[in-house]
Amino acid sequence: TKIIKPWDDGIYGDTKVIEGIKDKSKKDDYHQLSFKEVVPEYDIPDTIEEYSAVFEKKRNKYRGRTIVCFLLCIPLIYMSFYSVMGWYMPDIIAYINNPFRFLFLTVMLQCLVMLTSLDIIAGGFARLFKLKPNLDTTLAFSNLVTLTHTVMIMLKPQWGGWLPYSSITSFALALSLYGGYLRENARLRSCRAALAVKNPSCVVINESESGTFVHKVDDADIKAFLRHLYDTDASESFWSYLSPITIVATLVFAAAASFGNGDAHNFFWAAAAICSVSVPFSAALAYTLPYAKIAKHLSGIGAVISGWYSASMFRKGQSVTLRDGDLFPKGTIILHGMKMLGNYPLEKILTYAASMINESKSGLKSVFNDLLSSQFGRTVKVERLKYHEAGGMEAEINGDTVLMGTAGFMFRMGIRVHENVNVKNAVFIAVNMELAGVFNVNYKINHEIRRSLISLIRKKVTPVLAAIDFNLTPVMLESEFKLPVGSLEYPEVEDRIYLANVYMRSELDPAALVTRSGLPPYTGGILSAMRLKKVTIRNIVLTALCAGLGMTLMFYLAFTKSMESAAPNNVFLYLLLWYVPMYLLSLRVKRY
Repeated sequence: TKIIKPWDDGIYGDTKVIEGIKDKSKKDDYHQLSFKEVVPEYDIPDTIEEYSAVFEKKRNKYRGRTIVCFLLCIPLIYMSFYSVMGWYMPDIIAYINNPFRFLFLTVMLQCLVMLTSLDIIAGGFARLFKLKPNLDTTLAFSNLVTLTHTVMIMLKPQWGGWLPYSSITSFALALSLYGGYLRENARLRSCRAALAVKNPSCVVINESESGTFVHKVDDADIKAFLRHLYDTDASESFWSYLSPITIVATLVFAAAASFGNGDAHNFFWAAAAICSVSVPFSAALAYTLPYAKIAKHLSGIGAVISGWYSASMFRKGQSVTLRDGDLFPKGTIILHGMKMLGNYPLEKILTYAASMINESKSGLKSVFNDLLSSQFGRTVKVERLKYHEAGGMEAEINGDTVLMGTAGFMFRMGIRVHENVNVKNAVFIAVNMELAGVFNVNYKINHEIRRSLISLIRKKVTPVLAAIDFNLTPVMLESEFKLPVGSLEYPEVEDRIYLANVYMRSELDPAALVTRSGLPPYTGGILSAMRLKKVTIRNIVLTALCAGLGMTLMFYLAFTKSMESAAPNNVFLYLLLWYVPMYLLSLRVKRY
């Protein structure tokens, strides 16, 4: 392929020919994100079907245990609120009448919750022994402390406080199981969406001297994309740092509030009160809840992201390449008429036009192919195809020199276009420097594509036109789609040809999949991944504030012996109020 750029004076014979295009996808300074395995290597599936089966099995296990845990938490929560709310409680198990039975029932219910969540409890303590604590470690530790506090009240009432905190830590365990269910269900949706089509397109990222480009390509390693479903997310990484802090802070604060205050018998109560707020209700859902909602949304529009890997790959300041088919999918370009201007037969002009369009991979391909098929014609071999910066192309077909392009291109090539045939968005063809025909093309605007373009621009992601169709210029698109002037980037012709390559290679693993044609699935995956990152970070900040302020407040209440203010019902409401903004943020995650 040759690319021709006219000089400033636009004279046809005075041109600069660029032989071929340099492969810009190979760089020595690529940085490949590491794949963090959270399962043994032999457990990693090989095919998409195996991934889907593994995630479905895990989801079903989480779903059943989550339901059981929530059902067990209902009586625990009721027992924490009944006295302050005035709810009915049989005398046989009422705390005032029969404290031992009340506490025994509490212990049994909490033990059942812990047994149902045994993988979390065992895994949490195992990581503690390896000195690699995480969220599961804090959950296991808080449940052990509150269970010990409840047992101590039973064995030695003078060492106890008021009601136990079992309902809070048990509910946090149930939410952790629910978070696991959401995560596996989102992964399963991603696999099923990838299986919906035989060969989904992949979204890859290339870094160049001019910036970071996001491309949609037809040939990429889908297995490499799916492996990133196992990557550690930001919430898990955050808790690997916060977990040891919360455990140490619980023990230090409890010792200061009891031994430091001359009330050693209040140690277990202080520890239970403090660690009950160490794991906010939003902790296990900070990432999994928005991820699940985004996965459901994307599966409906034809896109797939691989969780946090995709979220970390897409960011503001990137440039997204838009090809002909992204802006005008099949069916949105209509041929409204044609006119023969020279002495050449209609069949010959149609054959030349369709052959050149096919060879160039332009978005007009389907329109001209349909027109040629209606005349029972066939394409012919095109030789020495050249692209011109002025808005057209040149080739040799059966010994004839053929030019195709806009009216401006024809004028630059020295071919006069009469005013009565110079219509908007027309495609002109000339044979041997003689104007031979004009095709009137109409571009139908898709409002979904316009919204996608507006969303990209609003999120400071630059759309780059990798258009082969010479009619698709920034002026035309900004006018038709009603976009801000100067919002689209239009590279030089050699860069557009390079960026339009649908088999482009990248050293980085694919960051998203696209299972439908058009721009909305393509940009939807990119913008959703960016939104997932933003919402997750906000949720993590809210979780950290809830835990930090809560533990400090509970230490103060324990130190001042304000047992009534530190009652389990107040702690539960405190955690629930902090959960609400996280939930509302996650609900809005689909809006970008």
